[in-house]
Amino acid sequence: MGRRRPDLARFGIVAAGTLAAIVAVVWLVRSHVGPVALLSGNGSQAPDWQDVRREVLPLAAPAQAPSTSIDPASDRPRIDPRIIEIGDNLNRQFARNPGHETAFTDAYPRRMLAAWIDDQAGIPPDLRDDFVDALVDASRDIGEDPLINRIGSVPDRAQTIRDALYAYRDAYLRRADAYLRRAES
Repeated sequence: MGRRRPDLARFGIVAAGTLAAIVAVVWLVRSHVGPVALLSGNGSQAPDWQDVRREVLPLAAPAQAPSTSIDPASDRPRIDPRIIEIGDNLNRQFARNPGHETAFTDAYPRRMLAAWIDDQAGIPPDLRDDFVDALVDASRDIGEDPLINRIGSVPDRAQTIRDALYAYRDAYLRRADAYLRRAES
């Protein structure tokens, strides 16, 4: 019986040391991998449109279309080509409506979309490029979503797409926050 206690104590010390070494290695690796690297790359953790789709669809009540009056200025900076691609992808929802092929960008011009991403979406600057890249992919899915395409009213369809962008942004920020918290711990 006297021999058993020292063996148990040695086992406990070895187990605690091994666990401490594993925790130290994990912490070291996580501290050297930047938070942005957790979100971008091949294993991107950006939300998929299918994850956000359930939050937006189906519509319960039609919403009013926003005002489309914007003063065009020639001295405004160029729009990021990815923003133009996002607008083109979202306009696909209106291709079946003759004369409304650009209905989304008529209701929400690309400059407004760029301003929303840059200033109003609440995306941290170090994640903005990753968010825009992820939004390009999501906009392809949103632009081809058959359930959104069933909405008969063109203004309501544009509003639904806008709601989808906000829901996608919220899902992206939740995932980014979760990954950043994990990276810090």
